Amino acid sequence: MWKAMTNCPATKANLAGRRVPCSSTCPICEDHPESVEHALLTCPWVIGVWFASPLGYIGNRQQETSLHQWFLSLCNILDQPKDEVNKSITIVSFVMWSIWKARCKAVFDHLRPNPLEVLRGAREAWSKFFQNEVCPGNINRVDGEEVVVNPGVTWCAPPNPFLKLNVDPSWQKASGLTGLGIVIRNHMGDFKYGKVLKTTTGSIEIAEARVIIEGLSFVLEHGITHVCVESNSKNVIDNCSGKIARGD
Repeated sequence: MWKAMTNCPATKANLAGRRVPCSSTCPICEDHPESVEHALLTCPWVIGVWFASPLGYIGNRQQETSLHQWFLSLCNILDQPKDEVNKSITIVSFVMWSIWKARCKAVFDHLRPNPLEVLRGAREAWSKFFQNEVCPGNINRVDGEEVVVNPGVTWCAPPNPFLKLNVDPSWQKASGLTGLGIVIRNHMGDFKYGKVLKTTTGSIEIAEARVIIEGLSFVLEHGITHVCVESNSKNVIDNCSGKIARGD
């Protein structure tokens, strides 16, 4: 979105303007110069995507000569609570992303875009995003207890009497040098213990597993009996959960 708003994408018009030897004409409709606005808003096939979207809105293409103006006018017509405006902006972002990906497939793979298929891909992306999003103020359930995420904080505290063990490694492929970071906090979010270690490992997944093992050893050293472990490595967590079909 930032690139689009600052006119950075490599559209045909932008490439020609940067003296790249190519035509500035849209490679899909072949009727207009391919500006950012044309590629994301006004190309005939793109109009179909926007009309089929939940917003059903593309604005006044004659008055709104830039993507930035269009976006501001869109925000102004969304006379809704802040959360709903943010949701709509998120949907717009995923629609634009899917439009751009389809445009690139048309240019490089010669696959003519289908508006409904593009919108379907965007819908899957934003639906997955909303499902996985942890919003400040939301109530999460951990072991049957409700935990409120504090406003402005994305980290979620564990239920009392649990402590939360957060771990993360850094790993250099060339040398195998590995740094292990361990942080333990209580149900109020207060820092209780921390530790850093240096070691060597053969892969990032081994490093992710090693830091969990070191974290649990650290927990035992302090006599902690109730602990939640949080890692950002899906493969390692899946293996801990018994899904050992792939990986180290």
